[in-house]
Amino acid sequence: MITIDKAPVFGRNDLTSAKDVMDHFRRFPRKVIVTVETMYLPPSDDYGSRFTGTIQDSFQFDFVHMDYSLSTPENHLSAAMAVITSHLYGSYSLLSYESVRNSGAYLFTFEAEEV
Repeated sequence: MITIDKAPVFGRNDLTSAKDVMDHFRRFPRKVIVTVETMYLPPSDDYGSRFTGTIQDSFQFDFVHMDYSLSTPENHLSAAMAVITSHLYGSYSLLSYESVRNSGAYLFTFEAEEV
Protein backbone atom coordinates (compact mmCIF):
# COMPACT_ATOMS: atom_id res chain seq x y z
CA MET A 1 0.00 0.00 0.00
CA ILE A 2 1.46 3.36 -1.05
CA THR A 3 0.49 6.57 0.73
CA ILE A 4 0.12 9.55 -1.60
CA ASP A 5 -0.83 12.40 0.72
CA LYS A 6 1.26 15.32 1.98
CA ALA A 7 1.58 14.76 5.71
CA PRO A 8 3.70 17.01 7.91
CA VAL A 9 7.18 15.64 8.46
CA PHE A 10 8.75 15.48 11.87
CA GLY A 11 12.09 14.29 13.10
CA ARG A 12 15.21 15.35 14.89
CA ASN A 13 15.70 18.52 12.84
CA ASP A 14 12.05 19.53 12.46
CA LEU A 15 9.92 21.46 14.94
CA THR A 16 6.63 19.79 13.99
CA SER A 17 5.13 18.03 16.97
CA ALA A 18 3.52 14.61 16.97
CA LYS A 19 0.23 16.34 17.80
CA ASP A 20 0.40 18.30 14.51
CA VAL A 21 0.92 15.07 12.58
CA MET A 22 -1.99 13.31 14.29
CA ASP A 23 -4.24 16.36 13.77
CA HIS A 24 -3.37 16.28 10.08
CA PHE A 25 -4.49 12.65 9.77
CA ARG A 26 -7.71 13.38 11.66
CA ARG A 27 -8.58 16.27 9.33
CA PHE A 28 -7.51 14.72 6.04
CA PRO A 29 -8.21 11.05 5.26
CA ARG A 30 -5.16 9.27 3.85
CA LYS A 31 -5.29 8.51 0.16
CA VAL A 32 -3.76 5.15 -0.66
CA ILE A 33 -3.22 3.01 -3.73
CA VAL A 34 -4.80 -0.41 -3.21
CA THR A 35 -4.30 -3.40 -5.52
CA VAL A 36 -6.93 -6.15 -5.48
CA GLU A 37 -6.50 -9.56 -7.10
CA THR A 38 -9.68 -11.40 -8.04
CA MET A 39 -10.01 -15.06 -9.00
CA TYR A 40 -12.80 -17.28 -10.28
CA LEU A 41 -13.66 -20.26 -8.06
CA PRO A 42 -15.49 -23.07 -9.88
CA PRO A 43 -18.55 -24.69 -8.33
CA SER A 44 -18.10 -27.36 -5.68
CA ASP A 45 -20.43 -29.71 -3.84
CA ASP A 46 -21.20 -27.03 -1.23
CA TYR A 47 -21.05 -23.74 -3.16
CA GLY A 48 -21.88 -22.49 -6.64
CA SER A 49 -19.57 -20.46 -8.85
CA ARG A 50 -18.07 -17.48 -7.07
CA PHE A 51 -15.32 -14.92 -7.22
CA THR A 52 -12.86 -13.99 -4.51
CA GLY A 53 -11.16 -10.63 -4.10
CA THR A 54 -7.96 -10.26 -2.06
CA ILE A 55 -6.19 -7.02 -1.17
CA GLN A 56 -2.52 -7.45 -2.11
CA ASP A 57 0.03 -7.66 0.73
CA SER A 58 -2.67 -8.48 3.29
CA PHE A 59 -4.98 -11.27 4.28
CA GLN A 60 -8.17 -9.26 3.67
CA PHE A 61 -10.52 -11.02 1.26
CA ASP A 62 -14.18 -11.37 0.38
CA PHE A 63 -16.33 -13.77 -1.68
CA VAL A 64 -19.01 -12.79 -4.20
CA HIS A 65 -21.38 -15.28 -5.80
CA MET A 66 -21.43 -15.26 -9.58
CA ASP A 67 -24.07 -13.04 -11.15
CA TYR A 68 -24.96 -14.73 -14.43
CA SER A 69 -26.38 -11.51 -15.87
CA LEU A 70 -22.87 -9.95 -15.80
CA SER A 71 -19.87 -10.70 -17.99
CA THR A 72 -16.70 -12.24 -16.57
CA PRO A 73 -14.82 -8.92 -16.19
CA GLU A 74 -17.89 -7.35 -14.55
CA ASN A 75 -18.07 -10.21 -12.02
CA HIS A 76 -14.37 -9.72 -11.24
CA LEU A 77 -14.98 -5.99 -10.77
CA SER A 78 -17.90 -6.64 -8.40
CA ALA A 79 -15.64 -8.90 -6.29
CA ALA A 80 -12.94 -6.20 -6.20
CA MET A 81 -15.47 -3.54 -5.19
CA ALA A 82 -16.89 -5.82 -2.48
CA VAL A 83 -13.51 -6.31 -0.81
CA ILE A 84 -12.72 -2.57 -1.01
CA THR A 85 -16.03 -1.49 0.55
CA SER A 86 -16.00 -4.18 3.25
CA HIS A 87 -12.57 -3.24 4.62
CA LEU A 88 -12.98 0.34 5.83
CA TYR A 89 -12.16 2.29 2.71
CA GLY A 90 -14.28 5.36 2.08
CA SER A 91 -14.59 6.70 -1.43
CA TYR A 92 -12.54 4.98 -4.11
CA SER A 93 -11.92 5.19 -7.83
CA LEU A 94 -10.66 2.60 -10.28
CA LEU A 95 -7.29 3.53 -11.80
CA SER A 96 -6.55 0.46 -13.93
CA TYR A 97 -7.16 -3.25 -14.35
CA GLU A 98 -5.61 -6.10 -16.27
CA SER A 99 -6.26 -9.77 -16.90
CA VAL A 100 -3.56 -12.14 -15.68
CA ARG A 101 -3.10 -15.92 -15.85
CA ASN A 102 -5.19 -16.41 -19.03
CA SER A 103 -8.23 -14.54 -17.64
CA GLY A 104 -8.33 -16.74 -14.53
CA ALA A 105 -7.50 -13.70 -12.42
CA TYR A 106 -7.65 -9.92 -12.68
CA LEU A 107 -5.63 -7.20 -10.96
CA PHE A 108 -7.47 -3.99 -10.11
CA THR A 109 -5.77 -0.83 -8.88
CA PHE A 110 -7.85 1.64 -6.87
CA GLU A 111 -7.17 5.00 -5.27
CA ALA A 112 -9.03 4.92 -1.96
CA GLU A 113 -9.40 6.96 1.20
CA GLU A 114 -8.84 5.32 4.55
CA VAL A 115 -11.47 6.10 7.16
